Amino acid sequence: MRKSLDPIKVSSILDGIESLKAKLKIPPRHLFLFDRKNAEGWLIRNKGQFGQSASAFINLRDLNNETMKLPNQYGVEIRVFCNEPHAILWVEQGPQYAFKAESLLNADDKESFVYANDYKSLFDEIVLRINRALDRGTVHYAQLKWDVKTQTQTQSPDETADVNQDDESSFEIPGWMFEQVDIAAYTETK
Repeated sequence: MRKSLDPIKVSSILDGIESLKAKLKIPPRHLFLFDRKNAEGWLIRNKGQFGQSASAFINLRDLNNETMKLPNQYGVEIRVFCNEPHAILWVEQGPQYAFKAESLLNADDKESFVYANDYKSLFDEIVLRINRALDRGTVHYAQLKWDVKTQTQTQSPDETADVNQDDESSFEIPGWMFEQVDIAAYTETK
């Protein structure tokens, strides 16, 4: 049986995960998703028996069965382990189903696996690697446009200045996303 996790240590690690939102280059029309309450409950209630990690995600703001097929989107998972300072990262571009997305992390360098001596160093390295991977994407963030009427994503390289990240009236997170988690845990970037 695994050793129980210290609630103070867990809280500090979850603070670190939450702090990533302000440091990561979150693409337009994407969300940083982290359900702290659920992560705390999972880690403390189960005493680490079923996993000693917590995850945060970056996904398309209105990810659903249709939008998950769009080619010009990013999918990120940051899985931080609480028993020692290490993490596993997934940074992908492309359709978010049936393994159609392509990894933006360098497999030769084992860039997905992050190890550090302490959690502050771990979070600094996570930010560096994810931002570097997102910069490798073939579609510049400003080129991602969403046609609200047709509910499709288009690439518009010549009109990058036309993207308005503050126009949130056109975007809606589908209700099914909130059936099992607290809506307050979802935070948007502007």
